[in-house]
Amino acid sequence: MRTPKIYIAGKITGLDLNEARKAFADAEAFLREAAPECAIVNPMTLPHQHDHSYESYMQECLEELKQCQVVYVLNGWSGSKGVLTEIRMAAERRMLIIFETANADKVVAFELNKMIR
Repeated sequence: MRTPKIYIAGKITGLDLNEARKAFADAEAFLREAAPECAIVNPMTLPHQHDHSYESYMQECLEELKQCQVVYVLNGWSGSKGVLTEIRMAAERRMLIIFETANADKVVAFELNKMIR
């Protein structure tokens, strides 16, 4: 199997942009440590070469999501239309969905180990 890609899903709209960037950067750092064999897709660091409308951001993110096998959902996502769309797409594509928890490192390692082996 090729190297799994993990997409980070989290609420952005309505949050302070610096706080959102930090949450995504922290999740990316955590995932790089918990799953060093995986590629990580952080939507906050995508090139965003478009008109910067909500629809364009979502289109770009969903295209990236389609290339992934795992979605890691950050805490605080409820109420986010974008994250709900991402979770729906992931479920339809039968992707592994992992929600951020206190023991997420064990869940990530266990589930990815099953995928790779």
